[in-house]
Amino acid sequence: MSDFFNKVQQLAQTSPQKTAIISAQGETTYADLMGYCAAILDHIPADKKTVAIYGPSSALWVAALLALEFSGKRIVPLPDFFSREQCQHVLQDCAVDFILRDPVCPGFDGVDEYVWSTAQALMKQGRAEPSQQILYTSGTSGTPKGVLHDSAVLDAKANALIAAAKADARDRHLSVLPFSLLLEQIVGVRLALSIGACCIIEPMVFQRCMTGDFSLLHQVTEQFKPTTSVLVPELLRGWVLSLDHVRKNAVETLRYVAVGGGHVPDGLAQRAWDLNIPVYEGYGLTECASVVCVNHFGQRKAGTVGKPLDGVAINICEGEIQVQGPSVMQGYLHGDAIQDCWMTGDEGTIDEDGYLQVYGRKDNVLVTSLGRNINPEWVENKVLEDPRIERCFVFGEEKAFPSAVLVVHPPFKAHFKVPDNKETLIQQLFQGIPAYAVPDRLIVSDRETLHQHGLLTSNARPKRKAITQFYSL
Repeated sequence: MSDFFNKVQQLAQTSPQKTAIISAQGETTYADLMGYCAAILDHIPADKKTVAIYGPSSALWVAALLALEFSGKRIVPLPDFFSREQCQHVLQDCAVDFILRDPVCPGFDGVDEYVWSTAQALMKQGRAEPSQQILYTSGTSGTPKGVLHDSAVLDAKANALIAAAKADARDRHLSVLPFSLLLEQIVGVRLALSIGACCIIEPMVFQRCMTGDFSLLHQVTEQFKPTTSVLVPELLRGWVLSLDHVRKNAVETLRYVAVGGGHVPDGLAQRAWDLNIPVYEGYGLTECASVVCVNHFGQRKAGTVGKPLDGVAINICEGEIQVQGPSVMQGYLHGDAIQDCWMTGDEGTIDEDGYLQVYGRKDNVLVTSLGRNINPEWVENKVLEDPRIERCFVFGEEKAFPSAVLVVHPPFKAHFKVPDNKETLIQQLFQGIPAYAVPDRLIVSDRETLHQHGLLTSNARPKRKAITQFYSL
């Protein structure tokens, strides 16, 4: 049984009417949450060992997680944004033999399931072994890998983040990312609910934001006055641009907005702070139980992803970031065991104050036909300082000079006519970048093309090989 389960159960006993979750279905108290947990627990067969949770973020998703952690099952959060083929791969890869499913998601032939409802019951007493989760990264293909973590490791990571964010029961966490993403599960579920805070859920915020519509995010933040949230850089960029467009600031109640999953340009972060979005950059990966480093509350250092969390050690080995400690995964499903040390594949340095700077993926480095090594993410991040640019991807293996694919925010599209003003655009966008790393070819695309042709992963990271082939780079 996990520490997270014990803390939520204790809160249900000591503060039963305290609000745990706010969603479109209304308010859910800590007592309600444990009641839902017990009702779901009644429907989990004892002989089923590996159980998936399939559905959008909701109070019942949390209740299902609690029920599985109580019963000591192997847990597989199945992302509702995965394709049908990816879901089938996950179910087969880790031999899921039971599914707890939200009725809004379709079932799967050949796998037993329970479709949850809002029925309540009294919490039963019992003992169980610690649970384990199999967490699937989005990957760059249709067959992502399963990462193994014990619930105790996830609880320890949540406790470390409580200290880093100085979180307490007065916080109101706005959950934007899906719970099936480990980062949001740790912060929005395990952290918030274990300290008696309130989690605000509106799954449509994420879906609408991913289409470029941030109006619901504005509405939800103004209505519920959250204090914390977690975003990825693309969502932060869109939120900043939308606030600029309507000439408004974010709500003043926000005190800590963690941003991870990619580089946050300094200019974007500063503009966010100007608009009352207190950005705290972080860095992590699923293989290391999500967050590894983060800028601590009141101790942010611009241009970095902060210091290591308690219990995590960071080293730089020949330019590559190495993570050590118990938060390193047990291993990949079907793979060899890992012994508390993980080479991340990311390049970075640690400054004199102990803050980590991340430069990009080591295996993305381009070697031009002129013998120059170029980290494309370094060039891309420089270009993203321009608020007109939504995405930038740089390619050029074995070419004399690289090429760049740009996604421009719609209001500025008319200005980006290639090749009409190619030279002017190159001078503007790549100012300060060495001549050997400046692209000699620009392609202006749009988010619809990238999504329709499968050029991005499910969490919007570029599939570099697919983009290269699609644009004949």
